[in-house]
Amino acid sequence: MSFNLRRVRDWLLRKNLCRKPAPAPLSLMARVSYELRTSLNGIMGYAEFLENRTAEPMMNFTAKIIRESGSNLARSCNAYVDLQYVQRGQVRLSNTPFIFATLLHDLVSLYQPQALERSIHLQLIYHADAQTKSICADATRMRQVLDTVIFNTLQIAEAWDVIRIHLSWHEDKKYLKLVIESTEAKLEQNKLKLVEAFWNTDTYQFQLQEGPGVEMALAKSLIRLAGISARYELNQGRVGTLELQLPTC
Repeated sequence: MSFNLRRVRDWLLRKNLCRKPAPAPLSLMARVSYELRTSLNGIMGYAEFLENRTAEPMMNFTAKIIRESGSNLARSCNAYVDLQYVQRGQVRLSNTPFIFATLLHDLVSLYQPQALERSIHLQLIYHADAQTKSICADATRMRQVLDTVIFNTLQIAEAWDVIRIHLSWHEDKKYLKLVIESTEAKLEQNKLKLVEAFWNTDTYQFQLQEGPGVEMALAKSLIRLAGISARYELNQGRVGTLELQLPTC
C-alpha cells in the first residue's frame, strides 16, 4: 500500500476540525474568576480613593470614569463566569422564605442616587398587602436578578425617562406580580425592541454594542432555573413592561 502524505494530512485536518474543544475545567474557571475580581477590586478601590480625596475637578472626573468602568467590567466578568456555571448545571438554588418587598425596596433605594443624578424618575409602588408576603426562593440569586434588571433598565434610560416598579399581591392565584415599566421619553424605540426580542425569543442574537448583554443573559437563565414566569410587552413603541410572577410560600 502506497503512503500518500497529502491524504494523511487531509485526514488529520478533517479529524481536528470535527473534534469539539474541551470545556475549561471548573477549577480553571474559579481561578480566572479570582484573578479578575482581585485585579478589578484593586482598580476600583484606588479610583474611589482618588475620587473622594482630590479636589481637582479633572482628577475627580477621571477617577470617576475609572471607577465606573471598572465596576461595569467586574459585573460583566462575574456574570459571564456565573453563566458558565449555570449552563453546566453547576448551580443549585436554595429554597428559603424571605419577604420580597424588603429586598426590592433595598435595591431601589440603592439605585435612587444614580437615577437622580441622571434625571431619571425611578419609582417604587406596592400594594399594602404585598409588603408582608414571603416567597420561597434563593434570596442571593433573586437579589442578583433584580439588581441586574434594575441596573440594565437604568443603563438604557436617558434623562426624563420614567421607570416604574410595581409590586402587587394576587390572592386568587397566590403569587406576587412584579412589573417593571420603562417609558422612553425620547422615543428611541430600537432600544426597547431589542429588550423585547431578548425576553420573548430563544434565538436572540446579541448585538455588539446595544441591547442586553451577558448580565441579562445570566438573569434570564436564573429566572428560568427558578421556575419564575417572565413576560415582556412593548406598547405603543415607547413603553416596555417586564412582568414576573413570584409564587409565595
